[in-house]
Amino acid sequence: MSAVRPAIFFVAYVVMMVATFGDAGPLATRWGSPFLLYVPAGLIAAAVLAHARVAPRLPESMGWYAVLLVLALAQLAAPFVASPWLALVKPALMLAVALTLLRVKPRIGDLYQGQTMPGFVAFLAFTALISMSLHPLTDLAALGVTHPALERIPSPMSNLAAAAVLAAAFVLLSGMRHRSMQPNPAKAWLVAGIVVFLVAAAAHHSKATLEYARYALLGAHLLLFIGATYLLSHLLPSRPSDHMA
Repeated sequence: MSAVRPAIFFVAYVVMMVATFGDAGPLATRWGSPFLLYVPAGLIAAAVLAHARVAPRLPESMGWYAVLLVLALAQLAAPFVASPWLALVKPALMLAVALTLLRVKPRIGDLYQGQTMPGFVAFLAFTALISMSLHPLTDLAALGVTHPALERIPSPMSNLAAAAVLAAAFVLLSGMRHRSMQPNPAKAWLVAGIVVFLVAAAAHHSKATLEYARYALLGAHLLLFIGATYLLSHLLPSRPSDHMA
């Protein structure tokens, strides 16, 4: 049973990674098949999860892994099933992976070396990450949930605004801003991802740099994805002193 939990989490993590990296789809098409994305995704996932020592620290309750397995299988089946409701599987899988990472045990050896959780950086990083990973307003419109005021706003801006609302809700409702974190490279990855994201967004407004901007956005996406994994997997349990900070 000890090997089942890491295996299920790894599969769900890789499936979620491929599903949310829609910006890598054109590259996979050039290689011949979108399913080839699972090869680099699996290698990156294995390296990041191993360096963060996630596997031995995963929560023990099998309920999390049952949910992850069901959502991962549903996401794999989504391209072959015509139903607008399956658009909800990807954000659900993304949320389930994030909540599982929030519940990993602290790393042994630096348990008392707590650092301040970079709340504002996390908010900006999660906003950019969600905006590149999901299209919440488009998915809701496919289900018939829309509003004329939203339709008048350009898609990139409305999607970024929706991502900001989701990021703020996740940071607040998860209670992560009231938790310190163990030493890890999350902030460096997140700050780098935010900077590249802003540069790429600016480059999108010029036809001369549009192609480069697409690759830059993919790089920003990867930086933010890795940084978020480190951040969520290194948060210490909430303490009274954290709430006073």
